[in-house]
Amino acid sequence: MHKGSASEPSTSGQKSARGRGRPRSEQARTAILAATAEVLADSEPGAVTIEAIATRAGVSKTTIYKWWPTRVELILDSLATTTHQTRQITPGLSTHDALVEHLQRLIDLLSDPATGGHVVALTAEALRSPSAAAALAEKWIGPRRETGAQIMRDGIARGDLRSDLDIDLALDELFAPSYYRATYRYAAVDDHSATEQVDAFLRGAAAPAPGTRSDTDVET
Repeated sequence: MHKGSASEPSTSGQKSARGRGRPRSEQARTAILAATAEVLADSEPGAVTIEAIATRAGVSKTTIYKWWPTRVELILDSLATTTHQTRQITPGLSTHDALVEHLQRLIDLLSDPATGGHVVALTAEALRSPSAAAALAEKWIGPRRETGAQIMRDGIARGDLRSDLDIDLALDELFAPSYYRATYRYAAVDDHSATEQVDAFLRGAAAPAPGTRSDTDVET
C-alpha cells in the first residue's frame, strides 16, 4: 500500500510540471511573434530569417519550428497579430463608409514598409511554393476578403448594393488595384484615395434608386 502511495507524488509532480510548462511555452510563442514583428520592421522584404528571429527572441530555432513549420507561416502569423484590429469595422457605418474604412486600412498597410513590402515578398514566394500560397490565402488574403464580403452582404441586405452583385468579383474589383500598385510599383498605393475608389465602385455596384430600372432588367 505504502509503495503505491509513494508513487502518487511522482504523477502529481509530472502534471504540475506540465501545467507550469504551458504558460512558459505560451510566453515563448508570444516573444517569438513580437521578435518577428521587430525583425520585419528592421529588415528588407525577403531578408527575414529564422536565425534573426530566434536571436531577437532569445530562443532556439528548434523552439520556433515547434510552433511554425515554415518561415512564411511565422511571418504571416506575426503580421496577422499586429494588424488584427485593421480587420475590424467600426459599428454603425454606412455601406459606403465601411468600404472606405476597410480599403483605407489596406492602403495604409501596403504603403507601410514594415508591412507592405513583406506582403509583396510573400506573394512572390507564393508563386514558387504551394504551401506559401496556401498560408498567404489563409492568414492574410482570406480574412481581409471575408471582412469585405461581410460589408457587401450587409449592404445588399440593407438595399444599398445590387441584389445580383457577384461578391467575389466585386472584392477583386475594389481591393485588387491596391495589391497591383504595391507589387508593380507603377504608382503609389495611395495614388487614388479610398473614397475615390469606393465612389467609382459604387457607380456600378449600388442598388438602383426606387422607381428606376437597372441595366440588367429584362423586358417582359
